[in-house]
Amino acid sequence: MNNLIDNDSWQDAESIFENLLETQTDVKLFDYLRSLKDLAIDSKLYERIYYAVRSGNLETAGYLTALANKNGGYGYNKVHEDVLTQ
Repeated sequence: MNNLIDNDSWQDAESIFENLLETQTDVKLFDYLRSLKDLAIDSKLYERIYYAVRSGNLETAGYLTALANKNGGYGYNKVHEDVLTQ
């Protein structure tokens, strides 16, 4: 597994992920981050979808919820996905 970010840097990375989710961010950036093949990145993004919802960034929230559902759900289900993508 490719460890993009070492454990000491996760606190800074989490803050960056939260800021990305709170602002209107092109979903292509999330595709790029996920393409780095570090499973921790996927988990950190999926676990923080609520930042996007809370900030009104529904496009990003819906996109990430759909991806999360394809990868085990992470606590989300089809109802969450439908609400955020319609």
